[in-house]
Amino acid sequence: MAPIVIGGLAGAVGSVVPALTTQVFAHRTKARELEHAERVRLQQARSDEEKPRDEQRRSGYVALNSEAREFLAALTDLLKAVEADEPRDEERAALDRARVSYRHCYAEAQLALNEEILEVASDVNRSLLDFFGLIKRIDKGRSRPGETCESAEAKRQEVWVHIGRLRSVMRRDLGVGISREHGETAGPAPVEGACHGPRWRPVACPLRQATRRPGTRTPAAPGP
Repeated sequence: MAPIVIGGLAGAVGSVVPALTTQVFAHRTKARELEHAERVRLQQARSDEEKPRDEQRRSGYVALNSEAREFLAALTDLLKAVEADEPRDEERAALDRARVSYRHCYAEAQLALNEEILEVASDVNRSLLDFFGLIKRIDKGRSRPGETCESAEAKRQEVWVHIGRLRSVMRRDLGVGISREHGETAGPAPVEGACHGPRWRPVACPLRQATRRPGTRTPAAPGP
């Protein structure tokens, strides 16, 4: 083959190969961009789907925490009225409302909570119901041996610890910081009351004003 022909073929190949290489790289770059865009779209779609579920879960946690504290506050109000030997029809009615509201909230939570949180919520429920039974017996003058004002205060402390633990596991599940909150995880602040020795009462809930039902008595603010 003549040198001129060979030289022409070599020149043609030399010009075609870089063009093909550039085109291949361009296609690969475009494919990567499309893959990245698709991943971003899928992540955004998952985020949009999960956001309502996360908000619903958070709302459920807030409701359960608030209703448990409301129930405990109503029990506390009745106990204080019993200790002061005051008329307590208002406290009894408020307690009945708080108990019904809490019971509905807890029943809903049982269908939505994961196993870890449900176990802690069950401990809260048992301790609240035990405290409820104790307060009702004291109110009716049917206390069992060993059931006194002091034992009721000790029981309230126990309930508060369970509620604090429930709040902590729910906050952790929501990804909220779990640093210790002063005056809550360690239990309620001691104050003097009608009983001999220190009484215990829960720190006021910031949600109480939004959730308190008409006709209920607002408990006293916590001690320093």
